[in-house]
Amino acid sequence: MRAKRFEDIDDLTRNLNRLAEEGKIEGFCVRDEGGRPCVLRHLKGAVFPERYVMSAAPLVARWSTCQLPLVAFLLPCETAALVELAKLKQATLDNLTVVSLVCEGVAGRDGQERVACKVCRRRVAQSTDMHIAFVEGVVVAAATERGEALLDALNGQELEWQPPADDTQAYEAFMAEKRSKMQGWEGLRSLFADCILCHNCMRVCPVCACAHCYFESRKAQGSGAVWEARIRSDAAQFAREVLWFHLGRAFHMSYLCVGCGLCGDACPAGVDVFGFFAVASDAARKRFAYEPGRNLNEPPPLVVFEQNELDDVG
Repeated sequence: MRAKRFEDIDDLTRNLNRLAEEGKIEGFCVRDEGGRPCVLRHLKGAVFPERYVMSAAPLVARWSTCQLPLVAFLLPCETAALVELAKLKQATLDNLTVVSLVCEGVAGRDGQERVACKVCRRRVAQSTDMHIAFVEGVVVAAATERGEALLDALNGQELEWQPPADDTQAYEAFMAEKRSKMQGWEGLRSLFADCILCHNCMRVCPVCACAHCYFESRKAQGSGAVWEARIRSDAAQFAREVLWFHLGRAFHMSYLCVGCGLCGDACPAGVDVFGFFAVASDAARKRFAYEPGRNLNEPPPLVVFEQNELDDVG
């Protein structure tokens, strides 16, 4: 893979700012000091967050619709989320150059290493314009024609570079542990026993992008007649509402999950939401042979009809 090496991030920043001054780039999607996504006309300081507190993908998706030539610096899980949002018509990638980090993990809000980062199998983005790696300076490699065009405009030492291979050993061990704890209804009830149904996990999810969410709707909350029937049948149980929420989201979102782990980070009750979604998404990935963020032109499983699909279900 064709690449260029820069002395440090400041060297790369100077090159990119030169292109901005020449009018070839209108802005850069990066993070402010608090880790929140923002657009800068000229780069300064770090381009990737020291702490991962929210996904940039939903905001970059919105900014992408402005049609200005922007460069977005994203983590691999954010890159995958942006690709899925584009498939859902929530983003346009026509004028966006995505630069994805070869990621070794990012600290959480508390400064500690995140569980999702420890077991991540998405160190390298599968669908991006450029890769960036902090090895012996800074290496930037082109993965698409758009990436090649930007690379041509940058100074730097030419070289050939290949991204590192994924290591899934920690991920597989994590999956085995979580599956053993989530067997049957009792396992699920125990998992979500402390859930307070705050919906934080849903709100931070970068691919939970429905404009009109069922779980936020009046229908999901239930009418007086519905609750009267439930109360008379002794079915008005909070535990049942909790399971309906999480299982409903898993049915809807598991094949889109990019493994960012923000759902677990956002839970004030310490529920292992990330572990649950990791297991659900792993099953969906294997069932449909679908990898979220792998290919912009690969349609999501639930919009494709296969004649002999799921025959073993009944």
